[in-house]
Amino acid sequence: MDEEGTIKTALVEERTRRQFLQDLGKLGAVAGTVALLPTIASAATTRFMNQVYLNSDEKLYFRDTGLYIYSSANGVLDLVSDTTANVFNSLTTLNLGTTVTTLNLGTTVTTLNVGTTSGAVNIGSTGTTRIGGASNYSEFESDGTLEFIGDATVWEDLRVPISAIKRLGFSDPGWVQFKTDGAGSVGVYALAFDPSTDEEVYFSCQLPHSYKEGSDITPHVHWAPSDANAGGVTWGLEYTWANIDGTYGNTTIITADDSTDTTSHKHHMANFSAITGTGKTLSSMLVCRLFRDVSDANDTYASDAFLLEVDFHFEKDTVGSRTISAK
Repeated sequence: MDEEGTIKTALVEERTRRQFLQDLGKLGAVAGTVALLPTIASAATTRFMNQVYLNSDEKLYFRDTGLYIYSSANGVLDLVSDTTANVFNSLTTLNLGTTVTTLNLGTTVTTLNVGTTSGAVNIGSTGTTRIGGASNYSEFESDGTLEFIGDATVWEDLRVPISAIKRLGFSDPGWVQFKTDGAGSVGVYALAFDPSTDEEVYFSCQLPHSYKEGSDITPHVHWAPSDANAGGVTWGLEYTWANIDGTYGNTTIITADDSTDTTSHKHHMANFSAITGTGKTLSSMLVCRLFRDVSDANDTYASDAFLLEVDFHFEKDTVGSRTISAK
């Protein structure tokens, strides 16, 4: 092709390109908008080689006028969708700058999920917010109450310190010096349970408002041997448990065995089997007797056993209760 032919071909291609861009602008433009014209177009992609600026609050539309990005004010970027705005599943991190103070969702947004639709974080239309998985999560309810669901529940001690335990004047463990400073101090004292005579103490306790109603509780005893002798200790617990307005039934006796490891004054914990909590509610109360069962064949430790505290492990599904008397 000679030089004149090359020039003619180039002019035709330029006219064709300009007509394409004009047609693209006409197809993309709607009332009150300006279509963006690409500098390079191919069958697969359209690219903008230079930066694109939208003055003031002009909008960048997608598909129709119900889906667009714009800046409603200086320093503000708005994403508007008439139905759904998706963040692709391949996105692993969404960072907000440290100076971001507000993230607003339109009043018609019903649910915001981060993760799957069950939501690692799920903000629902009823005002609830879930953090966690599909079955195990923490939830802020519409009134602001925090609740733990599934494996999100936590455990706590319902404590009965020895200062709250009563002796009735018979079969009593004695207050015996537990330890001194090694240089003649008065020392500290604990209740010492005899190895040859059943001795017992009495107490009552109330389930707190954070208690997961209907769940089991597990009593346990903190204790220490008074010397380095080897042997086992059997603790017994007699109890009855009732709700407010409920009726106390006959008592139940359970035992827990534990053994020394020839270390004097070592802190041990003896666990009882769980007590069934079916039907039990917050503020239900236990009335109890704790004793050392020296007649049990497993009680072979031939010295005093110091009682440090008796506790009940219980499951919590809220921080407290919504009202004074109800979860």
